[in-house]
Amino acid sequence: MARKQKNAPLWEDQMEFKHRLIVSAAVALSFCGSIHAACASSKSLPGISAGAITSAPLPDGIYNLIDVSWGQRGPYQGSAETDSLIAVPLHFVGFLPFRVLEGHPFFESESVWAQVTVGRGFGTTEANLDGFAAQKFGAGLSWDLGGGFFGAIKTGAWIPVNTSVSLSDYWVSQTNVAVGYVANGWALNADLAYGTGKTGAEVNVTPVNAALGQPATAGNAYGVLNLTALRHIEKWEVGLIGFGSQDVSSPYPGYLKQSQFALGGLVGYDFGSIKADFRVSRDIAQTNMGGFETRYWARLIIPVWKFDQPAVTAVAAKY
Repeated sequence: MARKQKNAPLWEDQMEFKHRLIVSAAVALSFCGSIHAACASSKSLPGISAGAITSAPLPDGIYNLIDVSWGQRGPYQGSAETDSLIAVPLHFVGFLPFRVLEGHPFFESESVWAQVTVGRGFGTTEANLDGFAAQKFGAGLSWDLGGGFFGAIKTGAWIPVNTSVSLSDYWVSQTNVAVGYVANGWALNADLAYGTGKTGAEVNVTPVNAALGQPATAGNAYGVLNLTALRHIEKWEVGLIGFGSQDVSSPYPGYLKQSQFALGGLVGYDFGSIKADFRVSRDIAQTNMGGFETRYWARLIIPVWKFDQPAVTAVAAKY
């Protein structure tokens, strides 16, 4: 009997640790605030396309858009501080040298890797999860509307992934609509995404439940808005970015919807064959996200293959 009493506190500590691990890791990914409160499953990381002109095509060819961002959220109202590194080392986008419905067709393949660290202050680490997080395939059309205005629509699917940092192990469909203006040294863009969710049981909804061998079988539908306003000065570009996300469905009773909105700045440089930009953003509003987040972003646009077409010169002149 004495032995059981001696082990009881250890068992309780282990359960508490597992609870904090699962909840805090999910908070860091901006997908879960509490197992019983919210489990946002925005597969498209809010802010990932802020600073990009997604409404207008690049010159015909294939590009790799390498995105890396690091964010720190919390501590907030007693929660742990969480740091998350989100990397997209392989994001291939191809603009094809022909037209469909008078639009410029393109395709994309996006692979996401994530690392989540949970701590209780500087120098402390309670958990460290990392691994392959998501995979997306999509395609769309972009139209030159004249007068410097562009529009684009894209649809794609996130395939099921079941790892310790995966977002869901079910299919998610996502559609993006973008409008923009690129002329006279200015580049403005608004990109709105809608992703589907899945209704399921409350006991099995956490995206990182895979760490305990429990797949994530439920998640909300979501909306994400990315905003860009840039000014080009020779090879430099400077400007403002903004982005927000909002849960638009409740996958189970008692779900508390999440939302956030962040603002930030951007500076970029065109090295010739490679373009680079650096951004900083900070939440100015959040609900059930586990705290306000500051995030640092970097992007490289690297040409992999370019089609030798006369139309390239005309399109490139707009950038």
